[in-house]
Amino acid sequence: MLFVIIAGTYIGFQTGWVGYKVSGGFLPYGVNGMLAGSATVFFAYIGFDSVASTAEEVRNPQRDLPLGIATSLTICCSLYMLVSVVIVGLVPYFAMDPDTPISSAFARHGMQWAMYLVTSGAVLALCSTLMGSLLPQPRILMAMARDGLLPSFFSDVSEKTQVPVKSTIITGICAASLAFFMDVSQLAGMVSVGTLLAFTIVAVSILILRYVPPDEVPLPSSLQTSFRLSQECDEEKVGSPLGDGNHEQGTSEIKDVIVVESINDPLIEKQLYTNWMS
Repeated sequence: MLFVIIAGTYIGFQTGWVGYKVSGGFLPYGVNGMLAGSATVFFAYIGFDSVASTAEEVRNPQRDLPLGIATSLTICCSLYMLVSVVIVGLVPYFAMDPDTPISSAFARHGMQWAMYLVTSGAVLALCSTLMGSLLPQPRILMAMARDGLLPSFFSDVSEKTQVPVKSTIITGICAASLAFFMDVSQLAGMVSVGTLLAFTIVAVSILILRYVPPDEVPLPSSLQTSFRLSQECDEEKVGSPLGDGNHEQGTSEIKDVIVVESINDPLIEKQLYTNWMS
């Protein structure tokens, strides 16, 4: 991308930026054309939220994750905007090749070697993009399996590599199957719609969680009695003498039996266990 920006800027000053001399205005296809193009390439933002799925593998996620997402988003957006400005200035928008706009822009100005260089870089970039796209989904499946939402084999982690190998293999097979049997334009549209839907659901969920107490868990009426009994056992254990180890052990065992035997929802059981440990 740096090569495209530098070389394209040089050519633009040499040729007088012919792309900006055509008529048509700022939005030749109108607002509808701009929104249609934005919706099609919205899947480009998938890579930025992929960083959040690696929270368990970061030493200081509260500081490093927001910093990494903001920094990568700023750098990538700046580079993509500069590339767009340069390419549009080199070739008029109506004369661009929709399949290979960057490489064909250099070819129109007689730089065949630059065209081959850009094409080779695009192929290599596809490999890195593929690896980056497969990074978050196995970890999401692993977290869902830990919470009991998926079969337990999704949460199996390799002892050697410490990564969810089974989830990665399944994700790769599904992605390869979709890419093989579906049309590229249809697949891009489906991915864009899915990304928009996922981001919308996350944004709405954040707004809801903003006004929900962090320790509040929606419990069915049948489980409220068990939860109340476990709280009473906690209070009784705290109020017992320090030297009475048998009483503490007995109370803890009673509470564990109540929680484990009465609760079948793994999400609620996980929350109750977290509250008990705190």
